[in-house]
Amino acid sequence: MENEDQAPFVICVGFGRTGTFSLKLAVEELVGGKVFHMYNIIHDMRRVDDWLGVYKKVGRGEEVDFGELFEGFEGGIVDWPATGYWKEIISYYTSSDKSKKKNVKIILSKRGDEDQWYRSFSSTILPNMRGDHNWLWHLGRWGDGKRAKFSQMVHESIVMRSFGGDFVDEENMKRFCLSCLFLFLGCCH
Repeated sequence: MENEDQAPFVICVGFGRTGTFSLKLAVEELVGGKVFHMYNIIHDMRRVDDWLGVYKKVGRGEEVDFGELFEGFEGGIVDWPATGYWKEIISYYTSSDKSKKKNVKIILSKRGDEDQWYRSFSSTILPNMRGDHNWLWHLGRWGDGKRAKFSQMVHESIVMRSFGGDFVDEENMKRFCLSCLFLFLGCCH
């Protein structure tokens, strides 16, 4: 198979709260390369503008240069916002263009069933998305302008891309979590 001599590039298509940070650390150890995670955005605010651009380009049907976006992350990607674009990322790295092609390995992380996932999500990430808490205490040091951009990125890449715009209805969110599994299985079997 082509590119088998390359180190694996892992693409995790699971939502946040499915063990993505542990998976990031494990893949980095196994593959020997950095893995992109929301953690990297929280610690480097400059990446927010990149993801705002990804949302616009994908919405206009334009190709995104994921190679440039993930430069320095040779181990792969896990977690949001990348998970919101898993189909485009897989397509990019498995295209016939040899300059983009990687030895892609795909992992679907999940947390029990959708009820278990929602309980975890609704007690951690969701209160921040609803404004019940300051978006991860790290954002306090960013100031209002940066916090607003981060919130916009979260809305576009998580709420719009992963939940069809509705993060209020619990059943809708569970349905999207479950449908991600079926879409993935139908797309990549």
